[in-house]
Amino acid sequence: MEQNFNFNPSFIKLLMEDDFTREIRIPYAFVRNLKEKLSSRCTIESEAKNSVRNSWPVRIRKKGRYYYICRLSWPKFVKDHHLKLGDYLLFHLIDKTTFRVKPYGADCCPKKFNVYNSSSSSSDDESDDGSDDSFDDSDETEFYSLDE
Repeated sequence: MEQNFNFNPSFIKLLMEDDFTREIRIPYAFVRNLKEKLSSRCTIESEAKNSVRNSWPVRIRKKGRYYYICRLSWPKFVKDHHLKLGDYLLFHLIDKTTFRVKPYGADCCPKKFNVYNSSSSSSDDESDDGSDDSFDDSDETEFYSLDE
């Protein structure tokens, strides 16, 4: 009997870059194989230890040949999960606009955290008013949307 395993594409990311609080690079092989299935505007979801599932809106941007999750609520996601160097994130692509993310500590055990609001947006998040939100990191690097 043939089994049909329908797995969601996934990748693991070790937080080892000092600027992971601003952006996180998506593995090139993941993007290369799934580029047509990704949207430039995505949501990352995570389930807290109190079984509340929360979401954070983010952008996927191209910088050179690499793609990054950045902007919007990514810094808030990092803060809400108390992420630090040496932690791991397991990303599952649920659909074109949604990643489900499970954080792990440097000890390789799932991180426990509480988030109480149903949507993780705050007044310090960047506004999404339809204006040009191109990323300027002051090193003359250009970002391009996946949808462009």
